[in-house]
Amino acid sequence: RVRSVISADQLDKLRRAFDTVLTADMGPSGVLQRPTPRLLHPEFLAWIRSAALASLARAGLDTGRCQLLQDGLILKPPGRPDGEIGWHQDHTYLGFLLPPRVLSIRLALDDEAPGTGGLQVHEASHRTPHRQPDGVFHARLHADEDAALARAAQQGTVVPITLSPGDVSLHTCLTAHASPANTSTTSRRTIVTHVF
Repeated sequence: RVRSVISADQLDKLRRAFDTVLTADMGPSGVLQRPTPRLLHPEFLAWIRSAALASLARAGLDTGRCQLLQDGLILKPPGRPDGEIGWHQDHTYLGFLLPPRVLSIRLALDDEAPGTGGLQVHEASHRTPHRQPDGVFHARLHADEDAALARAAQQGTVVPITLSPGDVSLHTCLTAHASPANTSTTSRRTIVTHVF
């Protein structure tokens, strides 16, 4: 966790931009996503190009240079029981990148806690052995692997990541993570940037 990465003014601008690009009425499911927001609004492009994001990316990957892989918006409206995201590793979907050095940088626009459907991680899961995905573009997902991650999380230490608006969390593509449904009365808006 990194506290207060952006100013109150930047937070307000990003919230307004988010609400012009993704709203709860755009889909019935519990989790709504919008890819490449940097192409849809200048405030998201400014975040992608910011010195703050670049510094987090370089430090998180322990490198002098890194590259944007993808960016997206995640919206968890309140009161939708189908808003749970099960245990998984992002490497399952990013297996075409070797070595597996991809970092997820999540900027919270709202309070994130278990009640709002906030992220939870299986502590030290990034250190456990992982299976190399099948094929160059990894067309097949591993439901058995995700089930194993869920069992491991039940037996290990699960840490909820609580964030205030403007805070950032970082995790690698090998970190097992999940999030419950948003049972609060307010939406949870998050900007996610993947770098490698």
